[in-house]
Amino acid sequence: MFIVQKYGGSSLQTAEDIKKVAGRIAELYHKKTNLIVVVSAMGNTTNELTDLAKKISPSPSQRELDMLLTTGERISMALLSMALIDLDVPAISFTGSQAGVMTNDSFNNAQILDIKPIRVEEALKQNKVVVLAGFQGVSPKTKEITTLGRGGSDTTAIAMAAHFKASRCEILKDVDGIATADPKVNKNAKVISEIAYNHLTDMTFWGARFLHHRAAELAQHLNVPVFIGPSHKTGIGTIIKGESLMYENQKILSVNSHAFVREVSISADELHEAIDKVQATLTKKQLPMLQILHSERKERQWKLLLTGAKEHITPINGIFNETNELSTVTTTCLGLVASSKAAELAKKLKSNGIETKNIIYAPLSITFVLDQRDREKAIHTLSMQHAND
Repeated sequence: MFIVQKYGGSSLQTAEDIKKVAGRIAELYHKKTNLIVVVSAMGNTTNELTDLAKKISPSPSQRELDMLLTTGERISMALLSMALIDLDVPAISFTGSQAGVMTNDSFNNAQILDIKPIRVEEALKQNKVVVLAGFQGVSPKTKEITTLGRGGSDTTAIAMAAHFKASRCEILKDVDGIATADPKVNKNAKVISEIAYNHLTDMTFWGARFLHHRAAELAQHLNVPVFIGPSHKTGIGTIIKGESLMYENQKILSVNSHAFVREVSISADELHEAIDKVQATLTKKQLPMLQILHSERKERQWKLLLTGAKEHITPINGIFNETNELSTVTTTCLGLVASSKAAELAKKLKSNGIETKNIIYAPLSITFVLDQRDREKAIHTLSMQHAND
């Protein structure tokens, strides 16, 4: 069996955590499982490095920031390889560039263009466990080190699993699996044992944090079987495979949210012109492009709904003339949704004192745009509705 595993930073916070992960990998290795292990930076290392950069420069060079941030995963990969070798498991660590992760030349938010894992293939032939630094690659055009953006280690793992036709890709974290809502907000959230790719991509696009949405799209496109579960115990988790038949079952499957959303107004005739203006402005300010959730035209003004990591979304308040601080809360349903379901949920929110600024429809979901201060209350309200469905 060939498995690609990815361990998140919360599973690698301390030396003891790394030793536990090494023990789990060693058990699989001795059961004749071929393994590629992708790692994130330890604990909050990425945030700490970002904060350190901001102390040096309020608007750090994107190139130098990538050079700095990639050190976090390199620490994890080296320490985990050391722990495996001490357990008599032959292991070798590689950076993204050494592993042949080829990207475009966009700093902070690069996309994988190709995988040329020559050294990885050689190590696997020698029966070694390969430990890869996630989140990073190299541009063959510029020869520069790049990072894949927040959640990029997930994308690394999915891409490797697809290239090597792995039996499955395991995303191992500090959660029991995909839940009906964020367990940190709703303590009554329950683990879903199996979901389809189209549910996965909808949930992650609208803010579910168990997998980066680019990784979810890649898994669906390349048909990679995915397991999401806990890193330090077994027997639970969520399997993602296949497609939902998408009958008109409007029962709520999960409630997800983007905490930091901004609506900006851009003067332009065409949408692509508005997006180009946003990207040019962000690039000038040494910020990566943000995720566009929704666009709407009013005369010559385009209103764009943007989201991203807090450190990237907060600075735009002072960049664009008109900026509204919002959140989104989304219900992903088992099947195709109808406007009657949106009306029912909007009425439920209103009865709990929550005003919706806008409603966005997608085939499997209904998204409510609202003030940031109402976010957690809206999650609880819609989660209660999910329990009653």
